[in-house]
This record gives sequence, C-alpha cells and structure tokens, in this order.
Amino acid sequence: MKTKNIYFHFLIVTSCSLGTLQAVGQTDIPAFVRKTVMVNGNGVPVKKWIIQQKQGKYIAILGNGTILEIDSEGTWLCTKSIIKKRNMPNEMKNAMDRYLSEGYQITRIIETKEVGHSGVSYHIWYNSKKKNGRIFLNSAGEILQDD
Repeated sequence: MKTKNIYFHFLIVTSCSLGTLQAVGQTDIPAFVRKTVMVNGNGVPVKKWIIQQKQGKYIAILGNGTILEIDSEGTWLCTKSIIKKRNMPNEMKNAMDRYLSEGYQITRIIETKEVGHSGVSYHIWYNSKKKNGRIFLNSAGEILQDD
C-alpha cells in the first residue's frame, strides 16, 4: 500500500502545473476549506496539506491516500482515489477490456470524481511485453487519451 501511496502522491504533485506548490500545516488552512475536506473526505484525517498558489487551490492528502482538491473559496473541485478493477462499474471494465487486448496487466487505476463536469473518470496504467501506457476513460466509457 505504501508504494501505491507514493505513486499517487507523485502523480498529484507532477500533474499540477509548474506553479508554486507549498506544503503547509493544518493551522495554515482556512476553517472553511478544512470543513469542506471533512465533509467530502468522510471524516478521514488529512495527512498532508498542499497549497497550489498559482491556481488558488488547496490539496488535501488524506490518511487513506485519497486526494481532494478545494478552491480558494472552499468549493470542492474533485476527489482522486486509487481503486481496484473489481471496484469499477461494469460498463467501465467492459470499455477497458475492449480497448486493451489480452496480455495487458493493469498496474494502477485512479478514479476521479469531479464537481460540475462529466462525473467520474478513470486513468488506467497498464503494461505488456510490447507496451507500457495509460488510457483515460470518461464517464461514458469512451477512450479520450492513450499515452
């Protein structure tokens, strides 16, 4: 589990633009932002806070590895969690299986729940003897990106 959390934390930090990131303590976070995280994080304690100053966002890394993004006004933007394939909706598993041929191994799946957008999306990392890559599935099960 520690390896997954390390990969996930690396992903969130590298997925942020090159804007200024600053790790801060709980007392540096406004109460209204902490309240949003408490509600949307189901009460799971925050392990680490990051301020993404350029974009005006707060990033909360919870004790279970889940990441929440909150804007500077305290509005919840998205939640990112590592999940197992068995926990994906069947239509997403079917779309992924149609796209990836036999012999591929799933190495990581990140589920993103976004507010005000198209719902839930999935980033899926895979490897095989021929290729290592990543696909992005939108909430309709369509492949939007293949790296």
